[in-house]
Amino acid sequence: MVGWKDAAEIGKWAWDNRAGLKQAWGAFQRWLRRSRVLVIGAGGTGKSTLARMLAGQFDWLRDSPWHYAEDVGTTRFRLKADPAAEIVVVPGQEHRRHTSWSGVGKDIAAGHYHGVILVSAFGYHSVDRGSYKHHRLYDADRGKDAFLRTYLEAGRQDEIGCLKHLSPFIKECPRRLWLVSAITKQDLWRTDESGVEAWYREGEYGKLIGDVARAGPKTFRHEPHLLSLVIGNFVTPNGETLAKNVQGYDHRAQIESVRRLFEIIDGLRQWGSEK
Repeated sequence: MVGWKDAAEIGKWAWDNRAGLKQAWGAFQRWLRRSRVLVIGAGGTGKSTLARMLAGQFDWLRDSPWHYAEDVGTTRFRLKADPAAEIVVVPGQEHRRHTSWSGVGKDIAAGHYHGVILVSAFGYHSVDRGSYKHHRLYDADRGKDAFLRTYLEAGRQDEIGCLKHLSPFIKECPRRLWLVSAITKQDLWRTDESGVEAWYREGEYGKLIGDVARAGPKTFRHEPHLLSLVIGNFVTPNGETLAKNVQGYDHRAQIESVRRLFEIIDGLRQWGSEK
């Protein structure tokens, strides 16, 4: 869990840099007007937090998004300045996808979205409830470290499943469509960043993206981006620490990673608007 001192430090950094943050967020909201963006991905990767940031509904001084709460239905975030601009977030838990993703694919194929943000976390998906010892992947004979390795691998395969689900619909989209692979929780895996980037660019995930890109070289653009929405240890709802965040990954790096995401999306927005 992130303690009071950590939250206070984040709040102080945000307050000291509030002018720059406000400018960046305000600019992005102007970019987003008259657009419809889908935020989708596996459960526990940070979709709702990211959507609130994009919509300008996240307060760096007040909000503490380290507590994970499952979304059970589709959530729509609209910009206060322009209700026509909409960010749609679909629940990502595997047992909810059959229902919650039923119409999403058809909407993508019909060209209803300007862009898609597929959120992953290199397997670091928030544990939804209780203790890791009660998780189906836990083996008491192997212990916590073995559980974490198994859990992360299962999470990465779940991310592959999400991409496989979306790929056929993206190929069918008749208009220009951009996809951002937002890989969150960089503060947990920063020491293995080259391996993480290779997985999303050249591994199974990257190969799937390449297949989509070949199907629509003029109408599809993809950009992967590594970032951290918050900084904190990887903990269970019971407060058990499964992994500690990387020492030296500070709040300036975190904010910069989010700001850079805005720049990437703006570039894709311009590409999508070209005739």
